[in-house]
Amino acid sequence: DVAKAAAERAGLAERVRFLEQDLGDPAFAIPPAEVYYLYDPFSQETYRHVFAQLRAIARTRPIAVVTKGYAGAWFLEAVEGDLGWTIPENFDEGTLGIFRSMPNR
Repeated sequence: DVAKAAAERAGLAERVRFLEQDLGDPAFAIPPAEVYYLYDPFSQETYRHVFAQLRAIARTRPIAVVTKGYAGAWFLEAVEGDLGWTIPENFDEGTLGIFRSMPNR
């Protein structure tokens, strides 16, 4: 509800959609999107499951992954050595990072 209200205030309500899902559900599959936002409400093990899916999506088309807190370090670790990602752009004293995929690498 907070995200939807923020999108409305920013004039983006028609362009964005927010989904709530149980990442621990074995049937969980990340839906297609241009941008994904990850923060720290769950374990590094769950992130690994999510990162594997994001890497697979990124091999097929460009995406951006915005990270907050530990998610940035975990994502950086997950894509280490993978030339399909840019070096993250950092904001808010390094607590926010934006990783961009380069699918044809």
